[in-house]
Amino acid sequence: MRFELLPPVPSVVLADQLRRIPLFSFVDVDELFRISSIARQVRHEVGATMQEEGTPVEYIQVLVEGRIRVTGKGRREEEMSPPVLLGFREVLEGAPLRETAHAVESSICLAIAAEEFRALLSDNIELAQGLFQQLLSAPSKNGRPSLMRRAVHLERRPLALDKGQELKPIDKVLLLQELPVFARTTADELFALAAIARELPLVENQGVFNEGDPPSLYIVLSGELSVQSPEDDAHADVVGAGDVLGLHETLAGTAFDWRAKVVARGMALRIERNSLFEVLADQEDLLQALFSALFQSSTSRGQTLSALPGAQAR
Repeated sequence: MRFELLPPVPSVVLADQLRRIPLFSFVDVDELFRISSIARQVRHEVGATMQEEGTPVEYIQVLVEGRIRVTGKGRREEEMSPPVLLGFREVLEGAPLRETAHAVESSICLAIAAEEFRALLSDNIELAQGLFQQLLSAPSKNGRPSLMRRAVHLERRPLALDKGQELKPIDKVLLLQELPVFARTTADELFALAAIARELPLVENQGVFNEGDPPSLYIVLSGELSVQSPEDDAHADVVGAGDVLGLHETLAGTAFDWRAKVVARGMALRIERNSLFEVLADQEDLLQALFSALFQSSTSRGQTLSALPGAQAR
């Protein structure tokens, strides 16, 4: 990709331009200045190729002035005006560019080198937390916690849960590996996750969480939970063995709106949010794998995580 590098501008100007992009609206002043320190203003002349489908992503680009035309396999050609994010999803996923973009008129972008942004994301886990919060900001239907049915196939590896035996680290690793969100993780990363996955005995009629509680990820290994709204005790979702509860809330830092109690005794694994992000702070590849899994799962359900309010994230 070729562009004209414009003369440096004050960081406060770049920070103000970034602040106008909803993706960065959650970022505090210090983080904005860190991002602006690696951003450069560049100009693309009329007809210039700003990015090309199938090539490695070099930059996240924020279109701040001008007009571009975007094409790609399986999508119709579209002209776009600011604000537009180019390459953002691919940088988070570590994937090749999915679309080609050309400048329809002389256009100015903030360009952020992909490797520099990944390094910044890894060094500032608060930035990663904010990204998850933005990407998963859409409320679930009726306030229900996020739920993945039969995400773990327990019949493939019988566990001696009724004998009071603790799970071995390798048992937890094999269970975690079945979750689509952890499918791309390495053995070392899975063992790091297994170390923070705590066994939670499910005692009949005992509460697991209440509305307003901080989120955690729950993997039900046996037994059943009843998850219900505090405003409507008559209707409840039953969560059983192999189901996974609370992934989106855990990543986004959203408190539960519903409550859960045990209706049939059993066992679950729980991963607390703070512990998860402590691991992610040390595992850049795992962080990238999580973003990739979220984008892919949203695409398979016909949703678009990257369509942030007020900005088109390409």
